[in-house]
Amino acid sequence: MKKKFLDTLSPKSKQPTKEVQTEPLRSEINYVIDESGNVTDIAVKGNNENFNNEIKAAFLRANDGVKWKPSTKNGAVISYTMRLSMTMSFQ
Repeated sequence: MKKKFLDTLSPKSKQPTKEVQTEPLRSEINYVIDESGNVTDIAVKGNNENFNNEIKAAFLRANDGVKWKPSTKNGAVISYTMRLSMTMSFQ
């Protein structure tokens, strides 16, 4: 999934900008895999709104048409909250 996710970053986000980013960009994606294996309730927070938006857009593209295997507890299918942290730094 990591390669597919990175491949979905828009070309615009890969182009250098005139701004120099001094601190690492950090985002955290929280999402739910529901009982049917669908991704729902996606929320992204982090220290840069543009980075957050790109991360969410890439995450949505990477999961387009994807069915996850739902979690189970005591033999019953349940929804499960997942968290994915991302950090990007430039040198």
